[in-house]
Formats: sequence, C-alpha cells, structure tokens
Amino acid sequence: MTIKTSRKSPLLTGNIKISGHGPSESGEPFVRLDVGGKRVLVRVNNLLLSPNVEFARLQNHGARLLDRNARDELTRRIEAARREPASFNVATRPGWHQGAFVFPDAIVPKGWSDVEIYLEDDGADLYRRFRCCGTHAGTMQLFALFAGNSRLMFGAALACVGALSPVIRPEHVAVDFVDDPGNGKTSGAVAISSIWGSDPDPNHRLGSGTTWKNTDYALEKYAAAYNNMLLFLDEVDSAEGDDPKATANSLLKAIKDISGGKGKGRGNDPDVRTSYTPILSTSNVSVPQMLALTKRRVDDFSYIDRLLDIPAPAGGHGFFENLHGFSDLAKFRDRLMELACLHYGSAGRAYVWHIAHALRDNRDEFVAFLKGRQEQYQRAVAHLKAPGRKLLRVHGKFATIYAAGCAAIRFKILPFTEADLLEAITSCERDHIAFIAKELGGVYALDAGKTAVNTPRTPYEALKAYLNGPLAKTFIDLRTPGASVPLGHVHASAPGYLALYRGKKEIWLPYACFERIAGGPAKCQALKAELPAKRLIASEGQGQRQYFTVKRDILGLGRVRVIALRARSP
Repeated sequence: MTIKTSRKSPLLTGNIKISGHGPSESGEPFVRLDVGGKRVLVRVNNLLLSPNVEFARLQNHGARLLDRNARDELTRRIEAARREPASFNVATRPGWHQGAFVFPDAIVPKGWSDVEIYLEDDGADLYRRFRCCGTHAGTMQLFALFAGNSRLMFGAALACVGALSPVIRPEHVAVDFVDDPGNGKTSGAVAISSIWGSDPDPNHRLGSGTTWKNTDYALEKYAAAYNNMLLFLDEVDSAEGDDPKATANSLLKAIKDISGGKGKGRGNDPDVRTSYTPILSTSNVSVPQMLALTKRRVDDFSYIDRLLDIPAPAGGHGFFENLHGFSDLAKFRDRLMELACLHYGSAGRAYVWHIAHALRDNRDEFVAFLKGRQEQYQRAVAHLKAPGRKLLRVHGKFATIYAAGCAAIRFKILPFTEADLLEAITSCERDHIAFIAKELGGVYALDAGKTAVNTPRTPYEALKAYLNGPLAKTFIDLRTPGASVPLGHVHASAPGYLALYRGKKEIWLPYACFERIAGGPAKCQALKAELPAKRLIASEGQGQRQYFTVKRDILGLGRVRVIALRARSP
C-alpha cells in the first residue's frame, strides 16, 4: 500500500512511491520505496551520514535525483512517511529472524516471515558465497566421502552449530585444523563450508570461506554476514600484521572479538554488529605457538579454549583416515573439491527448514533432544583428563558440536549414524587434549603409559574394547520396567542398549554398529561365527539355520532387530 505523504502530488519524484517503513533488529529506521516497479529499501540514517552515496544508489535503481530539489523533496516525503505506523521489520544480516532463516536471496521456510532484507552493497561479493547449486544426490556423494574421516565428520557437525543459537544458546565455538602444509586440511575445510554455499567464481578457491588476510573491521563484517552459519578462515599466518608477532597478535585479538559476538560501529557505519558465528580455521601454527610469539603465557587457556587446535589424525593420510578407494591423498582431495564445487548450499537450507519446523511443531521436544545428546557426549568423555587443565568448558563445546551433528542426522541432512559421529568427535577431542599437552609440556604433559591406545588386532578384541570403553557409558539403560528410549531417538544411530531378556542381562547393538566395530562386512561375519562358541551371542532359528540378528521389544520403538550379546563382556 502506498503511503500518502502530501495532498499534492510530488513534482520531481513522482516516479517514486513510498510503501512503508520499519525498524531493523537494532531499531534503525528504514523506508521502502517503489522505483519503476522495483522495491528498494532506504537506510534512513544514511541520508544523514552519507546522503550522496544513498542517492547514487537510488539513481542506479532508476530514480531521477540529479536535481538537488528532487533530493530535498524525496527527503521531506520520507520524513512525512515515518510519521505513519511501522508496517514491517528489516533484517540487516543473514540468520534467524522471527522464526525464519534469512539468506541474502531467500527466506526459509518460504512464506513464514514478511521481513525485508537489507544488505549493504559493499558486501555483494561476500553475499554471493551463499548461493546454492547442484543436486541432493551430489551432496550425498560428497558427504559419503566424509564417512570414516573423523575431521570431516566433526567439521560437518561444527557447521550445524550456528543455526542452533536461538535454541540452546551455545557458547561460541571456534576450531583450528592445524598441521603442516599440503596435508589436505584446506580442501577438507572447503568441503565442510560448502554446506552453506560457495562462490561460483572459478577464481575463488575457498568455497564459502575467505582468508584471515583481512582487517579487524572486515573480519567483523564477515562474522556478521555468516551469522548462525559457519565462517571458514584459511591460512592463519596470512592474518593482518607486518611480522609473525604482529600477525599472531592480530589473530588472537580477532578470536576474542568474534567469540564475543559484537563488532564496533565505525565512521559512516555506526551500527554495532552482533552475531553468533562458529569458526573453522586452518593453520600451520598452533595457538600455544602464537602465544609464544606474542610473549604471552603459552598456557593462557582463555585463548587455547577459544580456538581449539585439532591436529591431523595419527596414522592417516594427511588430514584423512579413509581415502574411499582412491590411490593417494591428491586424488581423494581432488574428488572432494570437485564435488564441493558442484554441489553446495542446499544442505544448510534444508537444515534450517527442519529446525524451523521442529521449533514450531514441538519446541520442548527438540530442545530435550539436543540437551540429551549433549549429556550423552559429556558422559562419554568424562574419563578424559589433562594434568593442570580444566576440561569442563572444552567438553561442553564438543558436546554442542555433537548435538548439532545429531540434529542434522535426525533431519537426514548428514548420512552418518550417531554412534559413528560420537566416535569421530571424541577422537577429535582426545587428539586436541593430547596435542595441547604435548605443545605445553612440563606439568601439562600426559602420562604416555596411561594415554597410549593399542589398536585391536582382531574383531573380537575390537568388540571387547568397545564394550569396555568410554562409549559404553552412553548405552541406553532399558533394564528398569517401563524404561523407553529418549524422544527423537534413532535406532540405527544408537551406541547400544543395556537390557533384560527373559530375566537375563543382555547388551543390544544395532547391526550397523556391530558391523562397524568388527571392521566391515567380512570381519563382521567372522565375528558372528566366533561368538557362539563362546556363548556370548543370542540367536534365532534351529539347526543349520541360525540367525544372529534377533528381535527384541524396545519401548518407544516397537519390535526391532539387534545383535544381542550376553551381559558378560567378551
């Protein structure tokens, strides 16, 4: 509806209609114009701070404002229009607004909000990186390469944290993949960041990310632009600074600023930017090394806990454990990049679509689901210790990453099981703790005798290690009468169950979990052949027709098939 601002028709700006006004999330006033059929938002404060820039912008949209009298007339009309009641709200950054998720080019779910989107023109290059391309099948091909690679699975879950900001109010999470050059960490980060989009410019090789080589002010703009998503920053050593010490100082300051969630108003842009933006960084230098360069205490955990160093996995191929049949790291990395450059953006949009519906349909249930996964993770890592270091904050951050990944699994965005994700994320936290202990040394050094892990040599030994290891603490206890699975539970993703069957104690494992523990289909068959002789597995059938996946009743799921092990650990 056009607002009548004067009884007389405008003489010089008649081709411009004023169709309403409204505030941004910070209360800043905006006016909506219709210029030759195009809808254009005007940032009212810009008419005071940089009017020529704003008028030039309108000129580009077809307004005729070269005449000063025309500009004055339009200004008076805008001032008169603002005396009417506000008719809409304005989003000046991507992220959640009024129960819907704002992208630069769309609102998800479609039709859920009539919020207007206003993004500064100088960020056009930046906002281009949130585009979508490719197919769902192609995205699933990409995610299939993540399976069996703990850092990729961990990164995919990290990418899902930001969108949960309005649900569970998580502490800020920033992660640094740290290792020597050429080990695939940047390629892995590009693939992870493609969940939210990518830049179609072939000269841009960092997916939806950018480098640390930006001013503090530019990084604040990036943090706000990636609000509730994931900001990938490559090459820590390229951060602003004339020498290594200055570079490290710049980066450490930026981490604290971004984790605080607030930028600073400057010059013609006085608006304070707020955001919740998880970070995935890549580096050849660890946080303790940066602290040493800047003459800070190398054990300053206010920095170490803000940017969590994750090293390459031991015994892997650079940053990957599983090359999925490719002959070498280079070929696997090339395929990862190829898929990430062809299929991007749709997973993030599908993820927030499901979150919006989950919050509208049953917010309490979804919050309970997330908190349950956080608690499950906390129990799984309660045994991890680090001399001289408090791990409560670290456990909490990794628990949030796990919960976010489980939400994406629940919504069928990520094709993993919860058990596999739990193993991947605990592996990353365990390696982070050991890496920092080694970097600091002295009183922080771990006892190698207590922390060394012996790789099981047989499927039977692998099963023993699993049933007696930390994941056993996360098994769902069904032994109490009336006990049921948690809300939102996915059977195929369960780490295991403690149960009673005909008065006898059993441990139930989903078949996919049992097969993964054994080491694949062939080793799984060998393990099933070995366990009956030890009287450790239940079966169905008679004579030669014995089946080792048996039916069991689970309250909340019904009758499902499991591997049922005798309660005595093998």
